[in-house]
Amino acid sequence: MKYVTIFFLTIFTVLVIVFGQSYWSNQIEQTVAMENEKKQAEPKKEENPSSQFEIVENEELKSALEKGVSNHKKANILIAGSKALGDQDSGLGKTISQEIKDEFEDSVKVSYIEFAGTSTELIEEGLISDYQETKPDVLILETLTLADNGNVEVEDNHDNISTIIEELQSINEDLYVILMPTHPIPNATIYPKQVDALKEYAAENDYTYIDHWEAWPDYTNEAELMEYLNEDKSAPNEKGIEIWSKEVLKLFGI
Repeated sequence: MKYVTIFFLTIFTVLVIVFGQSYWSNQIEQTVAMENEKKQAEPKKEENPSSQFEIVENEELKSALEKGVSNHKKANILIAGSKALGDQDSGLGKTISQEIKDEFEDSVKVSYIEFAGTSTELIEEGLISDYQETKPDVLILETLTLADNGNVEVEDNHDNISTIIEELQSINEDLYVILMPTHPIPNATIYPKQVDALKEYAAENDYTYIDHWEAWPDYTNEAELMEYLNEDKSAPNEKGIEIWSKEVLKLFGI
């Protein structure tokens, strides 16, 4: 009888342990399931695209960058103009492009396209289609003012700028436009008047204008100004690139 009692007690103990373990396992599974349901029910926090562009003080520019991120994950920035921008390996375009990419990282895609010719030749050769392929949200256009000097009338230069902008707006009506003249050259006479006319054109059309000439030595001081230009005056040297790029990057809060 004693052994029978021990046998049944053993069986009972085993059953208690088994059923107890099963019970607690079920309780744990139910708790985990409830926690998962709770997490799924909670609204996901949306990433704020503006967080990458907080340093940009110009609200319209910031908005254009944010829309670019919302529309295609990255804001597309196009830097375009004459050979004064340099080439794909060095120069003003490369410097500005790299600084913007370093600051905003994966939130931006920066392209730059330089052209050796006048604004009229640019349009005639169909370069605008290359501009369109970059699908820009922001256009930084060096307006080929120096390339057009003596070759293209001021009014025609402005018409060509308008054509470029309109063609880009045909694929992005929210395009943000930034205009800037080419670098100053010493002892110019007509060229500064072209630059003044460009500034007026930008104001009349409500385009952002980077008046970087204010940061350069006066163009009437040839000796000092040539310290910032290549020998043939076609582009800025390292010192000139530093001056010019700073004026552009300030707009981006850099």
